[in-house]
Amino acid sequence: MMYTPGMPEEDALHARRHAKRVAEAKLDGLPLPPAAALELLPPSSPAGVRCARLRRGKAPAWAAKAMAFVDAQLQAVRASPRPVDHYQLFLVTDESKPRAVALALVERIATGYRATDASHYDLAAPRRVVAGISRMWTSPSHRRRGLMAALLSAVCTNFAAPAVLDPLTDLAFTQLTTSGFAFASAYLTALAARKAWEAELEAARRGDDGGSESGDDEADGDSRSPPAAFPLVYRIEDVPV
Repeated sequence: MMYTPGMPEEDALHARRHAKRVAEAKLDGLPLPPAAALELLPPSSPAGVRCARLRRGKAPAWAAKAMAFVDAQLQAVRASPRPVDHYQLFLVTDESKPRAVALALVERIATGYRATDASHYDLAAPRRVVAGISRMWTSPSHRRRGLMAALLSAVCTNFAAPAVLDPLTDLAFTQLTTSGFAFASAYLTALAARKAWEAELEAARRGDDGGSESGDDEADGDSRSPPAAFPLVYRIEDVPV
């Protein structure tokens, strides 16, 4: 959309958008809850940050504030009328200051649907899933550093421990923003490519050992360049209270 100065409606819209961008530029995360309320997770995060999970039943006022904050940042509707303890709240902390710079709100679900684009999904083919990413947010000053990918990895490792979830088949997302859908697709496509590459290496290793049953045509097939992996999505109304 092109901004035309001098038109009252467009001047007002431009002012609101500018104010929002300025506020985002100054935003540097949320103050952390008390240390006893946080469970620090194994360090697999980018340098200078740490993944953590809010302990169940701890700091409920902080959790409610964090949920409302993320909803406001995403300009989203309220996640659900369910209590705070319905969710597991995962976050990334900045080790240089006591701030949460990324958050993911996760709930247990059973059914997801493969998205066909940013606005549609295939209701005719439900999939069994385990975890629903109800909300995800990263501070503007910490984006494009791999924080949310690290946080989702922590979700997969810890949400249903000792079971480890596969993000390609066990995770689903809901009410994704345009940027959220783009991130989820890129994240899953990269994981699918890595899985295909690892499978190809394993097939080559078995071939070296004389145990491969696949021919050159299979090795040169689509596994080298898998198609874009659209995320699984879910509907809030499908989640039991």
